[in-house]
Amino acid sequence: MNPRPRPRHRRDAGVRARTIRANWRAIAVTRFLETFLWEVTPSDPATFLTIAAILVTTGIVACLVPATRATRIDPLVALRHD
Repeated sequence: MNPRPRPRHRRDAGVRARTIRANWRAIAVTRFLETFLWEVTPSDPATFLTIAAILVTTGIVACLVPATRATRIDPLVALRHD
């Protein structure tokens, strides 16, 4: 509840600074994790596609499980319960 919000250019500078720091950290972590990789480069397209597919599948399952449970409930019963 700040009565005087910061000017836009100061907010943008903070966002840029955090983005730059995050990129440097990501590079450092990539270099560190690169020591654990055998016969795979960090930018291997097959690895990226496999990991992306795993993450997308996990996200879909995480959304579908509660959604299918919610469709089994009668809306009127749920409203009366609350």
